[in-house]
Amino acid sequence: MGNFFGHYERIIDEKCRLPLPPKLVGKDVPAAFYALKGLDGCLSVYPKEDFERELERLRRVDYADPRKRAYVRLALDSALELPVDGRGRLVIPREVANAHALSGTIVLLGALDHFELWAKEGYEKYLASYASSYEELATSLGEKEN
Repeated sequence: MGNFFGHYERIIDEKCRLPLPPKLVGKDVPAAFYALKGLDGCLSVYPKEDFERELERLRRVDYADPRKRAYVRLALDSALELPVDGRGRLVIPREVANAHALSGTIVLLGALDHFELWAKEGYEKYLASYASSYEELATSLGEKEN
């Protein structure tokens, strides 16, 4: 299971290759990661084991509920494999990079079982909207049901 944390910034090149920080992904980088459309405008990237766990979670969703079914469809429509090249760069299809405004400086943000890719400007806007309520957010936390 992944254990991703921290904030890293990297430059995505013109061929949509993104260097992966060793402190984020470890020394034994897999040949590929798997991605789903994330929340709040990011791209969520998973190692294979955690991606399979996420797919299993989606299998348990009540597909008879139209809103839940719509989420499952939208999530799976966005699912893709992202290869890692021989230089440790994540290779992102151009249409996916464009859809998530991934150009220039990219924020890689650890999110426990996955990491998120954010356009730097998008992440800065997200931070600005929530940073001042950090303590309030902390008091609203509860443990999720398994």
